[in-house]
Amino acid sequence: MSESFLFFTDVGQYTGEMASSLESFLEKLKKTSIKAIEFHFSREDFAKWIKGTLGDTHLADRISKIDKSTHSEELRKTLQAIIERRVNQLKQLASSI
Repeated sequence: MSESFLFFTDVGQYTGEMASSLESFLEKLKKTSIKAIEFHFSREDFAKWIKGTLGDTHLADRISKIDKSTHSEELRKTLQAIIERRVNQLKQLASSI
């Protein structure tokens, strides 16, 4: 079992939301607060968790390349689009095996 991603809005401010897979992470991104998304994005927590815990360096690199000036709903939409694309790629790979 991989280590879950815990969503915070600031240091010590846990939102109560967590994700243990890429698919659950995507679902939480859709509804967690923008403050939490911006907090973790600014610290590169998403890329670190995806690379270190899930072992997906390709996706981690894509997230690291998002413009650091991206904020608010634009940031949420950008992250969702990248992660949805990756989830679909992984599902296609799994079904072709």
